Amino acid sequence: MSSIYTPLSAVSGGRKNLKMCVRVAHIWLIPAKKDPTNIVFMNMLLVDAKGGRIHATVRKDLVARFRSMVEEGATYELHNAIVAINEGPYKITSHKHKLGMLHNSSFTKKDLPTIPINVFDFMSFNEILSSNVEETSADVIGHVIERGDVKETENEGRKSKVIDLTLQDLENNRLHCSLWGEHADKIVSFFVNHDNSSPVVLILQFCKTRKYLGAMGIVNAFYGTKLILNGDLPEVATYIARMKKTSLQLTQSVSQISINSSASLSDDLLNTKRMTIESMIESTQVCQGSVLATICEIETEVDWYFRSCTQCATLVTVDNGMLRCRKCKTCKSAVPRFKLHVIVMDDTGSTTFVLFDRQVTQFIGRNVQDLINEHEKGEGTNDYPPDFNVLIEKQVLFKVEVGEGNVVKKYRNYAVKKASDDVGVIEQFMSKYNLEKPNDGSVEELSVNGVAANNYNVQDVQEVEDSCSNTCVIGTPTSKTGLKRSSDSIDSVAVDHGEAGQASVTKPNRAVRVKIEPKDTRVV
Repeated sequence: MSSIYTPLSAVSGGRKNLKMCVRVAHIWLIPAKKDPTNIVFMNMLLVDAKGGRIHATVRKDLVARFRSMVEEGATYELHNAIVAINEGPYKITSHKHKLGMLHNSSFTKKDLPTIPINVFDFMSFNEILSSNVEETSADVIGHVIERGDVKETENEGRKSKVIDLTLQDLENNRLHCSLWGEHADKIVSFFVNHDNSSPVVLILQFCKTRKYLGAMGIVNAFYGTKLILNGDLPEVATYIARMKKTSLQLTQSVSQISINSSASLSDDLLNTKRMTIESMIESTQVCQGSVLATICEIETEVDWYFRSCTQCATLVTVDNGMLRCRKCKTCKSAVPRFKLHVIVMDDTGSTTFVLFDRQVTQFIGRNVQDLINEHEKGEGTNDYPPDFNVLIEKQVLFKVEVGEGNVVKKYRNYAVKKASDDVGVIEQFMSKYNLEKPNDGSVEELSVNGVAANNYNVQDVQEVEDSCSNTCVIGTPTSKTGLKRSSDSIDSVAVDHGEAGQASVTKPNRAVRVKIEPKDTRVV
């Protein structure tokens, strides 16, 4: 290619009379909101032989002219485009600039076989899943392992179709994908004649990141996203070849999503062995268990979010003005994530569970950045948003990890892996283990050293603790706890606890059997 042509990567502000050899890899049109036949904007993705790519736009009065001049997939010599800054909330390329068409701009068709059919900038599943930023443009490649039925939704009188998919990558990560409108129709049409035993490699170009049931997933942008299924592309051929060589047991066939995407969550909670708070505290082995408990209170002594590395989601600290990740050592950026300490109780005791980003978002329907923006308190605030009030007195089935710190160092906060407040799931769990419904919360007629527990107040119990054996029955007056609590209502000791962070050892809010632990004398 002659040196008179400018590579797309070299396009910069202030340049005039540019000549470029490009392929129009993708065209999408933006219609007027109330009149879909009225096209108000035309967009193109242009790529070149050096792997460069740039966004090009056509304003409304020139759309008709350029629609007749260019076709998707063809190669051209482009003259006289104007260079503008690539800005806006939805950037489809990382290029600093984009191109705009003028009256004298022209596309001259030319045979340029060295220019690839398309150029992708794939974002890994790990990067998407560890991100907390929604509406980010991304290119994604993976294979479909689950698909749901097409559903119809209605919003402000407008009906839309949507289908849910589960994608898997070559590292065995899974990602939820929702496809709307014509993309849902395309999925249905494809699977009519597809051999279900063979893999379906899906590419979504210019999709958007969005949370689904608390976890980050992807959706199509209504006009810009390009969907490719088992496309005749080198990227697809390479992916399939790697699938065949990988040592991981990847799912290659496509199964039907049974009811909804929460089915696997309920199955996991119901099939994990049951534990109580008492059995967790007494456990001598690292393990996981499903615990049915009620959230009594939010622990306000510790922060409700932390800054995490965008690469590995580990805690990030600032050292001499530099971001430090204990796993990656250094990191380029960090995002906030929920890390909420809640006091929970069942019929055997109480302790602290730590809810992370996915569970908190699932319960309150908000993401952490929104709450930070609203409160404008900055990192390290103890000012708890009122959104957390919905958690108080909520009965939840938790999948909880008893970690090494809990077993060896006797830390009494436990990291929550999964959680559900679905009434149907909880009823199935209670039926499976023949559990009775919880009572009305009154103090039970238990005793401390032979004396009725409901005759004691908090100070009375404190005085007799020393005479208790290793396990003791104690009681405290019942009252509905608010979002904030006074320091004398429940004794709490915060300690460092690895991933779960700071921990608390608490007395129960009503008469319960708990393990009495040695007093923690560490300085925090």
